[in-house]
Amino acid sequence: MEWRGVLAIHISMMIFGGALAFAASVHNPVSLDQDFTLRMNQSANIQAAGLTVTFRSVLEDSRCPTDVVCIWQGNARVVLDIADEKGEISSIKLTRGAEPRIALAKRYKLRFVSLAPESYEGVSIPASDYTITLRLVGKRGD
Repeated sequence: MEWRGVLAIHISMMIFGGALAFAASVHNPVSLDQDFTLRMNQSANIQAAGLTVTFRSVLEDSRCPTDVVCIWQGNARVVLDIADEKGEISSIKLTRGAEPRIALAKRYKLRFVSLAPESYEGVSIPASDYTITLRLVGKRGD
């Protein structure tokens, strides 16, 4: 095979690999009033609301370990980016176990449903293992 053919295959593989990496970072479009789960740095496009939500980081994870009896459930605090159809991005912090559990985005409420994986005594969770479940509802929704 001549060098142009090899180069064309190499470039095709780079383009295809880049498309796969991009596809892995953007969640399929989700609907209003539907739970959706994101990995760290993954985004979801809620077309009906004109919003894209991206899971950026876990600032705190003091949730009660599953294998321990606690007097308080603990707390998880996360950072999310919300981009509107104009591309304007707002960073918000939500908590699970304390307030705020809900953030307003345009005329919608973004609710923090859960954080996974569950914690265990003495086991640290790598940032890349976290997933967050969220739900976007109309402003009057619960």
